[in-house]
Amino acid sequence: PSTWSLPQALSVALMLMAIVEYDNQRRYWLIGALVGAILLSRPTAALGIIFFVLIFWRGSPKLSFKNWLALLAPFCLAIVLWGGYNQARFGSPTEDGYRLVNNKDFIMEGPAYRQDDKIFSLRYLPVNIYNYFLSSPVPVFDRKPGLQPPTLNPPYLKINYPGVSLFLVMPILLWLYNLNWRNKEARYAFLTSLIILFVLLTYAWPGFRQVGPRYTQDFLPLIYLSLLQSKDGLILKAKDKVLIIISAIFNFMLYLAMI
Repeated sequence: PSTWSLPQALSVALMLMAIVEYDNQRRYWLIGALVGAILLSRPTAALGIIFFVLIFWRGSPKLSFKNWLALLAPFCLAIVLWGGYNQARFGSPTEDGYRLVNNKDFIMEGPAYRQDDKIFSLRYLPVNIYNYFLSSPVPVFDRKPGLQPPTLNPPYLKINYPGVSLFLVMPILLWLYNLNWRNKEARYAFLTSLIILFVLLTYAWPGFRQVGPRYTQDFLPLIYLSLLQSKDGLILKAKDKVLIIISAIFNFMLYLAMI
């Protein structure tokens, strides 16, 4: 089995655990440790620490110095461990190995960088915006000779590299228009998600073979939190349930078309 998606799965689980801890016992050292563990798996997902800093900084009552230390010390320790590992293995605390990849060993069909290019650059924004939000499945036609009209053949749709739009695989995200902006949790979770998304859109690689943009899992737990704080509250209406079921079936069909 492939391990390409393991870091995303791990970071999602850890961030959900951090959010549950925030909603319950609020052991600050544990929240910091969980987000620090995310850093060691998916550094971009670790930007989720911004949400907790904002929520505690703007919250009431204000955090004491002791609690701030408990929150940030484990996260800072993870940064030190990450930098130390990179220094020992690659000779630089900021080199995690991606710049050393020789792209000649891969068949790249999307945006890619050479060894003399930057991993993060604004020049990747246009193509990544298309890949993340506008890309769609392609119909599978059986071309007929002459002027005969083509027909659709199973599996009817196929996915081109590097996947389809996030809104196609998760249309429930359109419910964000109903976000309760007065709720600080929803507001800060959404803001942090936008920050992470911007960083991902400037990244040189779109995620390779996938159904939807898998890198967006870096901020999906925070987006879920925002959705839970929508104006409709925590109640799923019948239309929401129908949308989720249809989306799940559609995603499964896309997955079958990909394998």
